[in-house]
Amino acid sequence: MITLGILQVYYARNRVTFLQLSEERKKIEEEVHNLINQSILEGNIGRALDSKLEPIKQDILEIKNTLAKIDDRLRNLEAKGK
Repeated sequence: MITLGILQVYYARNRVTFLQLSEERKKIEEEVHNLINQSILEGNIGRALDSKLEPIKQDILEIKNTLAKIDDRLRNLEAKGK
């Protein structure tokens, strides 16, 4: 009987520990799931922003090229005027 009582106490303690570990595992799984969703969302937002910014980047590049051409023409005119 004493052995059975010891085994029951041992089982009860292990059961509590197992339940605590199960809860911790659930919390960790939920946190990992949230982190994965967050990274996917951030990645999607990043791609969405990149696609929206791409035309603006192209416009800026065209403006820079136009300004460089104007600068070259002005230098050529200055060189001819000297």
